[in-house]
Amino acid sequence: AYRRGDLDLAEDFAHAAMPAIHASGDVFVETMNLGNIAQIALARGAISQAAAGFADALRLADEIDARWSIIDIVAGTAAVSAALGRQAQAVQLLAAADAARERSGHPRLPHFGLFAQTSAAVRGTLDDQAWHEHWQEGRRLTLDEALAHARTTLSEARMTGHVGT
Repeated sequence: AYRRGDLDLAEDFAHAAMPAIHASGDVFVETMNLGNIAQIALARGAISQAAAGFADALRLADEIDARWSIIDIVAGTAAVSAALGRQAQAVQLLAAADAARERSGHPRLPHFGLFAQTSAAVRGTLDDQAWHEHWQEGRRLTLDEALAHARTTLSEARMTGHVGT
């Protein structure tokens, strides 16, 4: 539904699935569904809601040390950064997530579409040199450093009050 652009249906599905996911005890799947909810909120321009979804997902992913989810949430936070107009930080978070993904051996992030969309959007706002410099800075970040930036961004974004449509 999300890929077809039916945000209402995608949101309904994601929220309807949450009780069953939670009851199953599969925290990893719960983090992924919270990421879906956050991604839908971003598509609606609801930055504070997206940040809240990613923050909740990050809290759960931390509890179970789900590195793949954590890396995905860092990439999702890049989209929040971009929505806040923080292009340099968005590139750095994308690069940090990509580097961590490579080190983990995963072929792609679960929400790769959001990663690609954010990369294209931000790349269109920066010249090649700025993009490259920020990308290299991001690749040098450890996952813990990237997480610190992500947590700060999510906290600040939750305060924006921008709830979208």
